[in-house]
Amino acid sequence: MSYIVPLKECGVNMISLVGRKSAYLGEMINVGLTVPDGFVVTTEAFREIIKPLSQEIEDILSGVNLNDQGDLERRTFLINQKLMSLEFPEKIQTEILDTYKKMGLNYVAVRPTVSYPMGGESFAGEYQTMLFVSEGELIQAIKRSIASYFSPRAIAYRIGVGRSEPISLLIQKMVNADSAGTSFTKHPITLDESIILIESSHGMGEAITEGLVTPDQYEVSKYTKSVVSRISEKRMAVKLDFESKKVVRVPNPKSMEPSLSHNQVLSVAEMSLEVEKIFNKPVNLEWAIEESKLYLLEVRGVRPIRGFQEI
Repeated sequence: MSYIVPLKECGVNMISLVGRKSAYLGEMINVGLTVPDGFVVTTEAFREIIKPLSQEIEDILSGVNLNDQGDLERRTFLINQKLMSLEFPEKIQTEILDTYKKMGLNYVAVRPTVSYPMGGESFAGEYQTMLFVSEGELIQAIKRSIASYFSPRAIAYRIGVGRSEPISLLIQKMVNADSAGTSFTKHPITLDESIILIESSHGMGEAITEGLVTPDQYEVSKYTKSVVSRISEKRMAVKLDFESKKVVRVPNPKSMEPSLSHNQVLSVAEMSLEVEKIFNKPVNLEWAIEESKLYLLEVRGVRPIRGFQEI
C-alpha cells in the first residue's frame, strides 16, 4: 500500500483518502489552473502513524470534561508529548522523504486537511499549518500538525459536531508571495452574486488572515468587468526570510500602494469565475502572486455573515 498520493492525482472522488483541500486542488490542476506542486500523506498513513498510541489516547481522553478547560489541556498536553516522541513507521517515513526529494520541493508548507464529504464541517483554523519546512524538519512538522488534531480546541469542536474522521496532510511548495489574498464569487455580507469581491495585501496572505492589515478591496462586475477599488494603508507584510528560515512580519514600504495592478485584479476575477463554473456554485478562493505568476492555494464555499456554506 502506498501512503502518498501526488497532488496532481487527487480528485473529488478521493476525499476520504486525501482530504477535501487536496481533492479540490487536484481537480483544479487537471483543468489547467496553476497550483503549487505537492503531495498528500493520506488518511491511511495518519491511522498507521498514530496506531501505536491509539489505546493510550483513548484512555487519556476517557471521561474528559469539556467544561473543565484545565482538565482538557492537561490531557491533550500528555497526548502531544507522546506524539512528538513517536517513531514513524519506517515505510511511511521513507516514502515521505523519498517523494519530497524526487519532487525537488525545497521549502514546503504542511497543511492538515479534513476528510469529510462535501457539505461537511470545514474545521477552518482548528488544525496547525506548518510553514517554511525543510527536508530535515519535515517529519517533526508533520508530527506537530498531527498533534494539533488532538489540541483542546480541535477535540472540543469534533465532539461538538459529532465527527471523528482522520486527517490527511498536504505537503506543498511554499509560494513567496508578492501579493496574496482571497476572492469571493458571492459577497459574504451583502450576498450579491453579480460581483466578485477580492481582498489582497502585499506579501503572504497571513497578513490578512491574522488581522495585521486592513486589506485592499476590489469589486469586479461579473458582467462588465468594471472594477471598484478601495485601497487601504497596509503597514505590515508577511514574507519568507531565507536567512532565518522563518515566516516574518516586516514593515511594508509600499503601504499606501495598491497590492494588485488592474490586470492582476482581472486575472484573479477570471480564475474565480472559472472555479465557480466548475463547481456550479459560489466559491471562496485563496490565491497568491509570485513574480507575476498567479497561484491557486485553496478552494472553499462562501461563508455568509449568517452562517457557513461549504461546497
